[in-house]
Amino acid sequence: PARLRATRRIHPTPALRATDMASLARLLDCGAVPSLERLDLSGKSLGDEGVRPVLDALARGACPLLRALGLGHDELGDASCVALAAMAAHPARARLEALDLSQNALSGSGVAALAGALARGGLPRLKSLQLYHTHLDTVGVEAVAESGKRGLRALESLSLHGNSFATAGVDALADALRGGAFPQLKRLVLP
Repeated sequence: PARLRATRRIHPTPALRATDMASLARLLDCGAVPSLERLDLSGKSLGDEGVRPVLDALARGACPLLRALGLGHDELGDASCVALAAMAAHPARARLEALDLSQNALSGSGVAALAGALARGGLPRLKSLQLYHTHLDTVGVEAVAESGKRGLRALESLSLHGNSFATAGVDALADALRGGAFPQLKRLVLP
C-alpha cells in the first residue's frame, strides 16, 4: 500500500475496459492514491458511461493533487462534458493544469456546459485544453471564447484543429483575445 500511496501517475494498460472504471473510481475515492498527479485514460474507448465513475469521484474531491487528466480518444460525448463541468467546480480541482478531450464526439452544447463551469472559475490553473478532432461546432467555440473572458486566466495552449466550425467561431475567439481573454495564451491551434 505504501507504493500505491506514493503513485504519481496512472496510465492503465490497453486492456482496461469500461467495466473496470468503477473499481478505479473506488480506489481514487478511498484516498488510496493521494499523491496522484496524472491520470491518463486516453485511447481506452471508455464511453460516457465507462468514464462516469471516475469523473464522479473527481467531482467529490478525490485526488486533490491531480494536475493532468487525459481522456482523449475515449468515445466521449456531451454527458462527459456535463460530468466534467461538475468536476471542474470542485475546489480540489484547482490544481488541474492539463485537460485532454481530443478525438471525442463533443457537440457545442456539451462543450458549452464545460465552458460555463470554466467561466465561473472552475480549473483556475488550467494551462492546456485539448479539444482537437472533437466535432466542435461554432456554438462550442463561441462558448470557449466566452469562458476566456471570465475564466481560464492561466490558459497557455488551446488546440481546436480538426474541427469544422464557421468563421463566426474564429471571430468570437479573435474578439475575446482582443478584449483581454486568455491573457497567458501562447499557443492557439485552429483548423
